[in-house]
Order: sequence, then C-alpha cells, then structure tokens
Amino acid sequence: MEAELDVAVLKCKACGWSANVVDTNAAAGQASVTVTWGDLVDKDGAYVQGITHYEVRLSFDGVRPTSLMGAVTAMSTGVNCCNPTKYSHTIVGAFPANYNGMGRVWLVAKTANGALPPIAVTNAIPDNKGTTGQTSATFRHVLSLLALIAALGAQMTLSM
Repeated sequence: MEAELDVAVLKCKACGWSANVVDTNAAAGQASVTVTWGDLVDKDGAYVQGITHYEVRLSFDGVRPTSLMGAVTAMSTGVNCCNPTKYSHTIVGAFPANYNGMGRVWLVAKTANGALPPIAVTNAIPDNKGTTGQTSATFRHVLSLLALIAALGAQMTLSM
C-alpha cells in the first residue's frame, strides 16, 4: 500500500531530506534506521520560521504517521542556507513479528500553534535480516570517500 502523502504537492519540505534510508541492523527482526534532514523551506525556497521541533514518526504498514519515535528541537532562526544533515534521529528497536517490509519514517514539523501536515516520508524500509552484500548508506559513503582519496593520491603521485 502506498503512503498517504504525495511529496509532489507539498507546499513545504525539509531541505536535504533523503527518502532512501536503510535498516543498518543485520539481525533479523531488529531495526536501526537513521534519518537526517535540514530546515523547513516553502515552495519558493524560503526558510520557514517558527518551527519549534520536528517529530519523527514511524508506521510499520507505511500508510500514515502513527508511532512517535522522537522529537528533535528546531534551530531555524537566522537560517539562510541548507545544511542537509543539521538534524538527525535514529530509531532502534524491533520490527513486529509479521513485518512485511513496508514501514516508513515520517517527518512532522511542529510550531507553537500545533502540527503541520507531514513534510517528508521515506521509501519502504525492508528488514536487513543480515542479507549478504547489504551495506549501510554511511558505510557506502565512507567507501566512496576512500576511493576518492586513493584516486587523488595516485594522481598526485603521477604528477610529481
């Protein structure tokens, strides 16, 4: 079942949000999922003021943001550029016994007057289950950085 959020029609969104997150816990039935995002921007790219915090919500069926997994205090005053990793939250726990791999993480911005509609949702998150060849997004980034450093080092050696 699809998430009840059409990201194409959102009037506000988090700068730097990535919908592609993975379960980095290799134990079957156990989860460790980290989401990162930047400040809230409107449809014209202007930073939205007055956000007090962001709620990170989880839905195991992936349809609606249900379970509150945590809240992250917003620091949106004076923002003028996007830092896509300014905010972060990690969800650690167990998947339900009948988990079908369709769970999603939702981001809800809150103001002093209440909640905005959800501003972001991840793609479905399958249970890693220790699958051979699965690597976390962070580990893939580290490998890419190491490859870049090695390539630059080789280029510098050849040019000397």
